Amino acid sequence: MDQSYVYALIGAAIVIFVLWLPAAFASLLGLFALWQQKEYRRDRMRSYRSTREGRQLWKGPGRKVRVWFLLIVLILFLAMYLVNAIAASGDSSMVFSYYFVVILLLTAALVLWWGSESWSTIRALATHQFKRPQLTSKMLLLLVFCVPVFLYAVGPLVLIFPGELLFHVWPGLSMLRQVVIALYIPFFYLYAAFGFHVGYAVGLTLLDLLVPSLVAASVGLLSPLTAAGKRSLAKKARGKMQQFPDLRVIAVTGSYGKSSTKELIAALLGSRYKVKKTEKNHNTLIGVSQTILSEVKGDEDFLVVEMGAYTKGEIRELCAVTPPCISVVTAINEQHLSLFGKSLDDTSEAKFEIIEGLSAFASRTSQPAIAVLNADNEHTARMAAWIKERGSGPKPRVYLYSAKGRINAGGIRTALLAINIKQDAAGVHFLLVDNQQEKQSGTGSLQAAGLNVTLKVVRKEMVGNYLAAVCVALSAGMTLSDIVLATSQLPEPLPGTYVVKQGLNGAQIIDESYSSNPDGFLAALEFLKSLPAKRKIVVTRGMIELGSRSDEAHRKVGEKIALSADLLFLTSHESEQEFRQGIGHARRSSFRTTVQTDAGQLSQLFSAQIKADDVILIEGRIPQFLHSLLCRS
Repeated sequence: MDQSYVYALIGAAIVIFVLWLPAAFASLLGLFALWQQKEYRRDRMRSYRSTREGRQLWKGPGRKVRVWFLLIVLILFLAMYLVNAIAASGDSSMVFSYYFVVILLLTAALVLWWGSESWSTIRALATHQFKRPQLTSKMLLLLVFCVPVFLYAVGPLVLIFPGELLFHVWPGLSMLRQVVIALYIPFFYLYAAFGFHVGYAVGLTLLDLLVPSLVAASVGLLSPLTAAGKRSLAKKARGKMQQFPDLRVIAVTGSYGKSSTKELIAALLGSRYKVKKTEKNHNTLIGVSQTILSEVKGDEDFLVVEMGAYTKGEIRELCAVTPPCISVVTAINEQHLSLFGKSLDDTSEAKFEIIEGLSAFASRTSQPAIAVLNADNEHTARMAAWIKERGSGPKPRVYLYSAKGRINAGGIRTALLAINIKQDAAGVHFLLVDNQQEKQSGTGSLQAAGLNVTLKVVRKEMVGNYLAAVCVALSAGMTLSDIVLATSQLPEPLPGTYVVKQGLNGAQIIDESYSSNPDGFLAALEFLKSLPAKRKIVVTRGMIELGSRSDEAHRKVGEKIALSADLLFLTSHESEQEFRQGIGHARRSSFRTTVQTDAGQLSQLFSAQIKADDVILIEGRIPQFLHSLLCRS
């Protein structure tokens, strides 16, 4: 074999590998980032795969190109050998050569496709738009497992044929040949069947198609270890909580509003008692357990715990670690419906576990447990009736609250009402009213009687969350004078609420990017509508995990967007059709919708179009680079 020819083949191998590697590794890291975003939960990944965006990831153009390449190469090679066998007595070299040239051209086209993908990856990396996971301890474990497997799979594609050439050029390396053969003997058949360059492309293509399965397998193999660690952590946290029988737990859940309600409860109680609360979105079994083990000292009076869930049984697990004496359910809606079940009844049943969790407190004390429920939400209001109907043990005392004038729910009179709600630059003003027929006495009395309250927030929807916090504070032994004083001293902005801040090109930004649900989206749009601005813009990817209610919810929100704003920017095609249908119902010809998923185009678009007199609502999670760009002052 001519030495220059050998070097040419080695160079070709290196070119193919270099064009393939950036996009392949980006795909690996992108999938890890997606699993991390979905909290490594298979149910959330299944839900994601059922969406248009999820189907694009698994069945998009890139994967179709690779699948078609493999099929065509396979068909052509079968045809080559078939023609060769039939025409064995004649000269089939022309036909064979024709097929071979076609296959080489297909391979070249695929390599160019890899090159374009890798170039896009490099551009994304250069502009800080590259999607990668956060390097947590769990992610490092996954990478330690998956990356060596990935490199092993790449190994034969790099070593076998170039290795054969190197052994030819440098015979002294021939002793390594047996090691390579022992490690990668299956891959020799690939090259023998297809020839090097085509075999190289076939092997890399197969690896591309196997990357999602490789990542899923690594997550699955780590799951037993993760589950064991979670059980151990929960056991330690439960044991620590049992050492502090006087530490009273207040548990908060709901489809929305639970974080701001938790913050309000902690702020009101903190004016009189020593309080510890779970921080940020640490509302899972692991997050709550870590808070207990690292932050709870035992000298606190109250621990306020936000409890999140995606399926039935998860809140029950949290209540086993932190048995509550007061449980709050803020509201139920379509949020995560695709995970809870087929209807909102399934979501309600899952959230009702926080009420059932009160039984542990009731069984070890003579004091009544307290259930605080939102009378304005039909699903939480119905829980009041469930409490009366279910179970044979001690019943919790039920406190209902309403910011919409509802005087009873589930056959129980509403305890607290907020009426005459008004809003101005100073905040939200309302009259706090005791709606009970008879005043109760002793600890936990509710004696609100027409108190004027000013809440320094920018949205009226916060009044309901405040009422829930007042119910808890009264149940915990605070007086109304304590609560009114604590309310006047609340920090600005209130924890768990948002404010209007300055962002890109001086525009005003309303940042609701933490999560998105139908009620929260509609409330944010109502607030946006109330603001004075030359142009109002909504930036969103849509709402996720709404199950069978998704289309209806997006159409309803789309109509509200058209009535509240001037321009909609969608960063995903997922619910574009439903948004447009809703916008069409509003019959507002001047409204404009722009859909753009390309990172570079989005950056250019916003940098050029956003002006100082714009107000922008960021609703739900959008690409991190775009969020950083918009919020940059």
